[in-house]
Amino acid sequence: MNDKHQPESSKLSKNAEFISNDTLTGLITLHHFLHIAQDTLNSRQEKAEKNDWCFVYFNLIGFRKYNVRHGLEKGDEFLCEVAGVLRGIFPGNPIARWAGDHFLILSKEEDLMERIQKAHEEIFHLGDGRVDNRCGVYAASHDDNVTASAACDYAKIACDSIRNSSD
Repeated sequence: MNDKHQPESSKLSKNAEFISNDTLTGLITLHHFLHIAQDTLNSRQEKAEKNDWCFVYFNLIGFRKYNVRHGLEKGDEFLCEVAGVLRGIFPGNPIARWAGDHFLILSKEEDLMERIQKAHEEIFHLGDGRVDNRCGVYAASHDDNVTASAACDYAKIACDSIRNSSD
């Protein structure tokens, strides 16, 4: 059946899936991530859940040099491998590629530090120690009225503060 014979809703569904996924890594886009994260925060408040949701921001350090050294195609492969590592360590969690070499994860607090440490080590080994990574976390507590967008910014600021303190 070609596209012109498909129902309009089917065409929209295919387009929505395309738009909601990063074409390189297959992770969800930032826009889709923010939508899911905001719905999660809103739902938590409606149900009076006491769980904290954490916004986890990963930044690859030295990735530009990796691209220069190995080429853009290998750099793209590396980003896909990083996406695979994050999917494996954070199964079922929304994960997005923010832009370039930045990634976001929405996760509950349970075992979070152990999973972040594991991701850090696996990503470091992917790049043979030439691409490091840093992580910032913002925990949106149950009584916090922060938006998903602001929470992502706070996680990025936390990550950037680590970078700035060691440079």
